[in-house]
Amino acid sequence: MKSGFIIILTAFAPGLCAQAQKQQPAPAQETATVIFARALDEQRKGDFAAAKNDYDKIIVLEPTNATAFGNRGNAKLASGDFDGAMSDLNRAIQLQPISAPCYYNRANAWETRGDLDAALLDYN
Repeated sequence: MKSGFIIILTAFAPGLCAQAQKQQPAPAQETATVIFARALDEQRKGDFAAAKNDYDKIIVLEPTNATAFGNRGNAKLASGDFDGAMSDLNRAIQLQPISAPCYYNRANAWETRGDLDAALLDYN
């Protein structure tokens, strides 16, 4: 009698599994918070291209995220893209004009470029 019971469940199990799979919601898109954590980790490890790609994704999800622009600017600067870095750092300052980290990051970019006068303006 046990074997008949097992055979019946086995016979119906594939249909039940397929039905259960249809009812499960599709996986949610990654949230900006999850992507941001990964981008920070990539940046810490020196994988600036991967970090930049993740910051791109965050900016698509949150186009007014000044921190994402600032961090993407830092990743671009570390990759040697000064113009791209300055564009992002300027955008971060536009979004958060009273944010000291935004100005600090841009000052660092100016300093890296050798423009100490511009860097001093941002450091102040």
